[in-house]
Amino acid sequence: MKSNVPVEILQNIFENYKDDIKTLHSILLVSRYWARVVVMILWRYSLEFARTFTSNCVSKKLLDVYRRYINSEELLFDYPSFLKRLDWKYLKYEHDGKQIFQMLLQSSKYLSYLTIDLYNENIGIYENFDIILNEEILHNSSLKKIKFLKISDLIPENLEILSKICDYIETLIIECVRQNQKEISKLIQVQHNLKNLIITSSFPSFDKSLLKSHPLSLTNIKFVNRNDNYTIHSLDILQACTRLESLEFDKWDIYAGECQEFSKIHFPNLKSLKFEYSVIPFTALKGIIKINGSNLKELRFIYENYERSELELLSITIIQSCKQLSSLTLQVYQDNTHKYRDFIVHLGVILQRLKYFRFKDYIFESPINTDNVLNIVKRLI
Repeated sequence: MKSNVPVEILQNIFENYKDDIKTLHSILLVSRYWARVVVMILWRYSLEFARTFTSNCVSKKLLDVYRRYINSEELLFDYPSFLKRLDWKYLKYEHDGKQIFQMLLQSSKYLSYLTIDLYNENIGIYENFDIILNEEILHNSSLKKIKFLKISDLIPENLEILSKICDYIETLIIECVRQNQKEISKLIQVQHNLKNLIITSSFPSFDKSLLKSHPLSLTNIKFVNRNDNYTIHSLDILQACTRLESLEFDKWDIYAGECQEFSKIHFPNLKSLKFEYSVIPFTALKGIIKINGSNLKELRFIYENYERSELELLSITIIQSCKQLSSLTLQVYQDNTHKYRDFIVHLGVILQRLKYFRFKDYIFESPINTDNVLNIVKRLI
């Protein structure tokens, strides 16, 4: 008997059980009407739900459903169309993984997350475990709904194909291992709503005009795990990012030749500045804090490479410039207790108005008592 409950209400109810596969399977058996609703929830993250506990391999039962679809066998529902998140790592070790992956790209109507990782950047393209997309996927206009893309530039053809169909990406993660500048630039350039850009491994050699096409949308940029330590890339390209709210370097050291102009750039909306285990020259750090401190709410950096006199100047800059700062993290690779004791003493004024302060493994939350912080520092000496 057909239910009188509207589909939208059922969807809202069943969403409460989105992580409870056992319950969803029970709901699936109540009626065909309920099944039509719950099957979309079960199959949107099907590859993740069905992977084994010991590896990224996906269960044979699920893959056999997709294989039956490829073979045009009759199925109760259009299962591939429901997929919302597709990650190559779940299929790369299957003998027909490439065929299934391509089919899902061609058939999904709701895909919003796409990840195509590489097998091993050090050996180049590995035919067995790296996938090269074919242009058949361009016939699926639903791929325009993709909002999250994580991809390597190892296979430039993939970047080129996706730039023809995926133009409303909000978060783009690019692992730069081959410096395929043309294809990377094209993929970024065609985006209409790019908000988050994450670059890993090395800095792509594109020019300022590229990011100027996204001055209103691009609010977060992150650089992660630098491995091109012998190549200098000027960071003045970031001048184009006038709406930047968060800038982060994670295990990405910055050299003097890269930040002469970078330290002078004003980001009117910058609220978070993080150098996560990333070394930056003192003058550059002091300069960027001085120019952008007025709106900063979160600041994180390594300070142990600076001289005591530099740290004193840095503390003065933070106190004078960062009136809205609420979170401060000081990171160290090696212990130098005397140095950070003096630095924390100089920061005493600002510590009292912070909501969160961390140094070494010690975390303090508001209200922060400066004397308590200094007592802990003394015990470490």
